[in-house]
Amino acid sequence: MRTSWTEVRKFYGLLPPFDFRTAIPFLLSVCLLGVILLICAFLFLRGDLNFGTARFYFFLYLAFLLAIGAAFSRASKLSYVILLWCTIELGLGLGSNIVSGPRGYYSLFPQNVPVYDPSFRAYLYHPLLQSVPRPNYTYTDHLDFGDMADTAKAAGVDVASLQGQEIRLVHNSLGLRGKELTADDLAKPLIFAYGGSTTYDAAVTQGATWVERLQSDLENKYAILNWGADGHNTVGDVLKTAFYQNIVGKKPVCAVYYEGWNDMAEAHIKNLDSGYADFYLLRLARRRDPLFLAQFSPLLLLTNALALRRFDSIPLLPPKPLGQSPVAGRDERLEAVFTEHIKTIAAINKARGVKTIFIGQIYNRSWPPNVPAWFLPLVRGQDIPLLVERFKSIMKDTAASIGATYIDAGIANFRGSDFVDEVHFAARGSRKFAALVSKQIGDYCK
Repeated sequence: MRTSWTEVRKFYGLLPPFDFRTAIPFLLSVCLLGVILLICAFLFLRGDLNFGTARFYFFLYLAFLLAIGAAFSRASKLSYVILLWCTIELGLGLGSNIVSGPRGYYSLFPQNVPVYDPSFRAYLYHPLLQSVPRPNYTYTDHLDFGDMADTAKAAGVDVASLQGQEIRLVHNSLGLRGKELTADDLAKPLIFAYGGSTTYDAAVTQGATWVERLQSDLENKYAILNWGADGHNTVGDVLKTAFYQNIVGKKPVCAVYYEGWNDMAEAHIKNLDSGYADFYLLRLARRRDPLFLAQFSPLLLLTNALALRRFDSIPLLPPKPLGQSPVAGRDERLEAVFTEHIKTIAAINKARGVKTIFIGQIYNRSWPPNVPAWFLPLVRGQDIPLLVERFKSIMKDTAASIGATYIDAGIANFRGSDFVDEVHFAARGSRKFAALVSKQIGDYCK
C-alpha cells in the first residue's frame, strides 16, 4: 500500500524532485474541491441544500469536473481550463447570490428546488394568450405553505391538514383542465367556464374542482368545459370567447365567467393599456424551456439568458409595474377598461345566441390586511376588499344593462378554512361555491 501511495504522489509530482507543472494544478483542483465540500456542508446544515435539487447538481457537477481536472493534472492545460471554468461557475453563482440580496438583482445561483418541476411544464407559450395549459398533460403537485404558513393559519386556513396534500391536475387533449371528453359528453348541452387559476382550481385535485362539482350538482345534464388558466383575466377571456369558442365544433348554451382578481393586478398602472399589453400579458408570457444544463450551471444560464435577450421578443424578466407602489383606493381607469371587457364578452356571446353569466370573485376575508398580495403589485392589502367589491358591482350593473346575468355566491358564506390562501379554494370551498351557484346557473341555462 505504501508503495502504491508513493507512486501516486510521484505521478502527480508531489515527491522530490517536485514536478510543479503537474503538482500545482492537482493541488489547486483538490483545494477548490475541498472548498466546495465545505460550502455544501454549511448549506446542508442550514437546510439550504437538498438531494436532487438544482443546487445539489450544481455542486455535484463542479465536484465531478474538479475530480477530472485533478486526475488529469499531468495534462496541465486541460486541468487549468477545468479549474478556471469551475472557478468562474462558483464565482458567478455565489457572487450573484450575495449581490442579489440587498440590491434585488437576479441571482444565477441554482435554486434549492427539484431539477424537474412538472408544474413548470404544465403551460405552453401562446402568441395571443401568452400562456395556456399543455394538452394531454397530467402532473402531481403538493400544497406547501412555506414561509406563509403562519399567515395562512392566522387567516383560518387549515394548514395542519392541507400541508403536503397531493393535488392531481389533468389537462385533456383540448388543453382544458379535466378529463377527456367523450361522445356522450359532447352530445349534451355545453357550458363553458372561464377565468384564472380560481376557475382552473389550482389548489384542488382532479374530480373535486368547482367546475366538476357544478356539473354534478346539475345532475350531469350538461358537459362543463373548464377554460380556467393560471393568471388569465378578462383580456384572455375576451380572446378565448372571440376566437376559440368553436373548439369542439359546437357552441355552448351558456358561458360562465368567474372574474375580478387577476384584473386587479392592473390597478394603478400608469397609462394603462386597455388590453393589458404593457404589463400583465408580458408578465404572463411563457418562453421556451431553458437548456437543461442551464438549470445548474450559472455560466450556461447567463449565456442562455443573453441569447434569449438578443433573439427572443419576450422580455427576459417580468416587467416592473409602471407606477408607484402602493397606491391607495380605487382605480377609475381600470374600472372603465374592465367594464368594456365585460361588455365585449357579453356582446360576442349574445351575437352567437350564447347566454352569459358573470360571477363575482370570492376571497378570504380573514387574510391579514397588512400582508400585501404579491400578485397585485400596486394594491395595498387593506384595499383588496374595496377593489373586489367595485369589480363585483361593475359586473352586476353591466350584466343588467346588456341582458346577461350576474351571480354573487355571497362572501359571508365562506370562512378561512374554505381557502388555501387569499383567493384559491380548498376542496371544501370549491364544493361550497358550486353548491351556491348551481341553481341559478341551472335555471338560467335552460
